[in-house]
Amino acid sequence: MSLHSAFSRLCLISYQRLGLRVMVVLVVFCASLSHLFAQGFGSIQGTVVDTSGAVVVGASIVATQTNTGQQATVPTNDSGRFTFPQLAPTQYTLRVTSSGFVTYTQKGITLQADQSLMLNVVLKVGSSGDVVTVTADATQVNTTDGALSQVVNSAQVEELPLNGRNAAQLTTLVAGAVAGPNDGADQGVTKTFPVVASTSINGSRVFETSYMLDGGNNVDEYTNVNGPFPFPDALQEFSVQTSNYNAEYGQNAGGVVNIVIKTGQAKYHGVLFEYLRNGVFNAASPFGYVQSSQTTPPVKTVDPLKRNQFGGTISGPLGIPRLGKVPSTFFMFGYQKSLWRNQTPSNAFVPTDAERTGDFSALLTVNANNPIGATESVKNPSTGTKYKNNIVPTSAFDPAAVALLQDLPHATGNGQTYYRVPLKENFDEYVTRVDHSFSDKDQMFVHFFSDAFLYGGYLDPRNLLTYTDGSNIVYRSSLISETHVFTPHLLNNIIVNYMQELAQRHAPDNAPDLADYGVKIWQPDLKAIERLKVKGYFSLGANPYAQFQRNSYNLSDDVHWVRGNHNFAFGGRIELSKIDNGGPYQEPGLFTFNKRAGDGAASFLLGSVTTFVQGAGTYSALRNKFSGFYAQDSWKLTRRLSLSYGLRYEPYLPWTEAGKRTEVFDPAAYAAHRTSSIYVNAPAGLLFPGDQGVEPQGYRPLFSNFEPRLGFALDVFGDGKTSLRGGGGVFYDSRTQGTYSSNAAQVTPFGVSVQYTNPVGPFSNPYQGITNPFPTPTNLATNGVFPLPVQVFTYNANGYLPPPVTYQWNLGMEQQITNNLMSRIAYVGSRSTHLTTFLEENPGQANTSGTDGARLYPNFSTITNTNNGANATYHSLQVTMQQRLSHGLTYSFNYTWAKSLDDVPYDPGDLLSYVYPIYYPNFRSLDQGRSDFDRRHVFSASYVWKLPKLNSQAAVLRALVNGWETTGIVQVQSGDALTIISTADTSDTAIGQDRAQFNGTKAYGGGSCTSSSGPCRNFLNVSAFSSPAYGSFGNMGKGALTGPGYVNWDSGLYRVFPIYAQTVLQFRAEYFNVLNKTNLADPVNDVAASGFGNIISNGGYTPRIAQLSLKLRF
Repeated sequence: MSLHSAFSRLCLISYQRLGLRVMVVLVVFCASLSHLFAQGFGSIQGTVVDTSGAVVVGASIVATQTNTGQQATVPTNDSGRFTFPQLAPTQYTLRVTSSGFVTYTQKGITLQADQSLMLNVVLKVGSSGDVVTVTADATQVNTTDGALSQVVNSAQVEELPLNGRNAAQLTTLVAGAVAGPNDGADQGVTKTFPVVASTSINGSRVFETSYMLDGGNNVDEYTNVNGPFPFPDALQEFSVQTSNYNAEYGQNAGGVVNIVIKTGQAKYHGVLFEYLRNGVFNAASPFGYVQSSQTTPPVKTVDPLKRNQFGGTISGPLGIPRLGKVPSTFFMFGYQKSLWRNQTPSNAFVPTDAERTGDFSALLTVNANNPIGATESVKNPSTGTKYKNNIVPTSAFDPAAVALLQDLPHATGNGQTYYRVPLKENFDEYVTRVDHSFSDKDQMFVHFFSDAFLYGGYLDPRNLLTYTDGSNIVYRSSLISETHVFTPHLLNNIIVNYMQELAQRHAPDNAPDLADYGVKIWQPDLKAIERLKVKGYFSLGANPYAQFQRNSYNLSDDVHWVRGNHNFAFGGRIELSKIDNGGPYQEPGLFTFNKRAGDGAASFLLGSVTTFVQGAGTYSALRNKFSGFYAQDSWKLTRRLSLSYGLRYEPYLPWTEAGKRTEVFDPAAYAAHRTSSIYVNAPAGLLFPGDQGVEPQGYRPLFSNFEPRLGFALDVFGDGKTSLRGGGGVFYDSRTQGTYSSNAAQVTPFGVSVQYTNPVGPFSNPYQGITNPFPTPTNLATNGVFPLPVQVFTYNANGYLPPPVTYQWNLGMEQQITNNLMSRIAYVGSRSTHLTTFLEENPGQANTSGTDGARLYPNFSTITNTNNGANATYHSLQVTMQQRLSHGLTYSFNYTWAKSLDDVPYDPGDLLSYVYPIYYPNFRSLDQGRSDFDRRHVFSASYVWKLPKLNSQAAVLRALVNGWETTGIVQVQSGDALTIISTADTSDTAIGQDRAQFNGTKAYGGGSCTSSSGPCRNFLNVSAFSSPAYGSFGNMGKGALTGPGYVNWDSGLYRVFPIYAQTVLQFRAEYFNVLNKTNLADPVNDVAASGFGNIISNGGYTPRIAQLSLKLRF
């Protein structure tokens, strides 16, 4: 073991045992001896020479913040170089003085987050009392390192049209970024705060991006998604580092997003605003059809959402007695309230009035009254005997199904019914930041950010399809940052950060439970219907009451040391994460009805259950300590060539479950009939911590994760206007999602749970013929009897679960075209290994007696193995053009031509369907294809243009013409990868990952969205696909087809009315999808589902929407 590895392991063991006190000591000791700038800051560096090119030694360089007047001073070294290693992102004036030379002053220098500006100064011989003043910004070309990044600046954040005012949406405006499936990371409005940016950066998963707020953690570590961004008027800017960033950053293998809260200024400033959205301003969606009664046709309706967002900010100097006359304390406070009211149009298929009487004859032919679009014969699910003419005697109906049917709407024709669900959402957001300068050697700032979310539940007792749960979520972030300057060339920055997120979920107040309909199962005190799904028809219910609490404690320390031509950085970060979850998960019961009776609705009415799951609740208490330590150097090798290189070390520690709720299935132990010594009645092969060979948390820690980083930047012509940059590095995703480690808490013996596939008992009595284990304590006693079959969430029996790792590389060229226009072209690639997937270790096999009776391991149902064995590759060409603000215009264009391949299974975010069988032909290495988020062409553009003013014309003409501004966002994307599946489970594996059988004809249909009935018909050629033959898996490849593309233009037109001095009133009219382009979701991709091949929704893409607002700036 290397000295570095041994030392790091010693540090880890120490703080594991002694906790937070040792953590503080270790960070100071291990890191006190960062990259050029700490997270969220920037740097300014350069060389001072005279007119002959000789370096000027000992010149005094003063950087002054324009908005506060605060200053930082450094001298030039023996090479004439100077470096400000850590400066807040804002505007600066640079002043250079040296004896015998004219004083040089440069104004209007804009420093952005995570930016390293290069400013080279030429001094003229003369009196220092003479001053040469230049008003110009630095070049935009990066000549210092090989990292790729872009900044979404304050003008973009405040002025671009944002539907919902969630700045996280702007992360997709960066080259290499694309909106991707949430992969289970976005847990909706019940667990995660509903502001998630599901953004894939350069082929990474959406949960592999690190989000930081003022240098502190802003990641919800339960699923590794972002916490809220401050609302735009309180947000200064954010940077997105996409490739080969320096060793200072780690813990996630994707991009790094650094968010900066606005700071106070030397003068008082503020803004008051009100944003209004109302459906009367909007166009109608082609899918927004509502049926007011069973006898009237569906009619198109406009967007019913009503939203008000109002609030303001105030900032300025904060007078504190006895701290001097010169302002040294500045504050910013902001508040925003959001009120949302909506009615979501929905539709579903229910049994028709004829089918309620047992008449399923409409399914015998393909016609308008057949919701399936294919012929189906209804049969007795017990005997397999077909009912003559598809007429089922009502005496065969299950009484619980008949009772529940009374609370579903009636329908004629094909059974499609339309309804609306009223929704209510409220947000309350507070943002505060205070900056204080104790002296020119000590600066500190603090922030407090809070956002509270309320989501109201709803149920129309006459229509169970409207069942919607509610939730309350509170997010809080507190941070203290202190910077101490030991010498002009040595400084230290320390950050202490606490982040909390608390979510509480609940059923609607008037919710029934299944026992109310005659289902003979035990039900919890808090009534709820968790899930009842009828394949091809309808799904109802929602998760019951639960609480999800996350607490994250963070401490980081970064040291910057400038010596000669080297900018050294050393540092470290330690995070203590606590996740506590609990609730009656699965207690109400989960029922799925597929086609055991030949049709989903017939199976439901006959009580023929495909899967039945019930549990005793789940409680988990997860703990982890994420840490990372690094050393970094930026070396100015020559005047034109810079190298950046560093090494990061991140130990990989398993999540610790406080109740030791972890289990491992060992096939060798099963074969040897070895049972657990902890839970003595567990089936053979199921082992627990304390049993021989089982790691305490299921898998062992790893201490060999070193991450080298290397980059270079060549100033090609020596004028700072052309650079050739590139590099590569290793990036571990060591901050894994906590949710993976809580799965075992859901099942026996920790959260007693049973799962039956094709059970003998009907819907009204699913335990018929078997022992009903409920009610039972959540945790089984160590000598308790395991209800069979046992569901298992396991790790590899050998305890080896390496963290995902990504190898990144890039090579690009940057060119300063004009003083304010920069272009970049780059090749960006990556290769990822050890990506997390889930393997089904206990698939069913073809049989006629029910799946559970023919699995590989009797006495077990599903055995889901958390496995880090998947792989991915990404290659792209990225082109960027950025115009910073000049003559009132700023814009950014990005184009990405990319290809992302992986062998991660289809829809890896759904635990019910994202497992593989362990044998051919669905083995992982044979299932490589386009990633779910792969879009070959992605173009984005944004612009802010303050239209030119008239100065000499008549006052009336100036009043009409002056003060206008237009802004916009344009996005054009090709379609995403589309995988055609079959959930008919003809393979009898009970996994749901069968692929469709492609018959070798044309895959795409000729459908469009011109039909007045709403859905796009036949996007796919449905006749070209079928469910695979019994016992087979289908032949469609992963991501073999492409879904619809996407074109959207959001535009804003603003007018500013001067009132007095610097007080102005701004009127804004913003239009989202101003051209009213119909953008489509992917078609139904399941050949066993009704509507296969059709596009039945816009997938969240909206028609034209208008938003009006007023802003008072003072």
